[in-house]
Amino acid sequence: MSFVLYLVALAGLIIAAVSMPASAQTPVAPKPETVLSQPAEPTPPEWVVTCAPTADPNKTTCQMAQARYEPETGQPLVSAVIRPQAEDRHMGMLLSLPHGVYFPPGLSIRVDHGDSTDVAIQTSDAKGVYAALPLSDELITAMKLGKTLNIAMRFADGRDVVVPLTLEGFTAAYEKLTSLL
Repeated sequence: MSFVLYLVALAGLIIAAVSMPASAQTPVAPKPETVLSQPAEPTPPEWVVTCAPTADPNKTTCQMAQARYEPETGQPLVSAVIRPQAEDRHMGMLLSLPHGVYFPPGLSIRVDHGDSTDVAIQTSDAKGVYAALPLSDELITAMKLGKTLNIAMRFADGRDVVVPLTLEGFTAAYEKLTSLL
């Protein structure tokens, strides 16, 4: 699906959310923010580059990803996948989040203590909820120079949660990914 069609579909989802009755949109009062800490010992490499064959036997599609899991249950909490967008080959990031995220405020991402970027939650399925954004050159540079990508979200029960993804190894993985394109 082209990025333009994706944005049109996203706009439809946003219009549907805005047109919901006010009672369905009433937020719960926020509770104190929870910041998950970095794991004491990182499990597999923090950013992993993978490639898979496509329908064209002469081509592959490659991406880089990192995932964080809920420390107590081991359930997936956040995953970030960076890959080229089909229509223009610029990089985009898809964030996968757990059920229970409150849609109206969306989420925000921030490298270290820099400026926040708001991201709309676009869709959900049986596995979770999803948000995507094109990556600007400025954001890619900040991620290369930074230490932590903070993903902030609000849950339907009012909890504000910040999930940090390490940016250690980001530059090497990004350069490997772009060399494969």
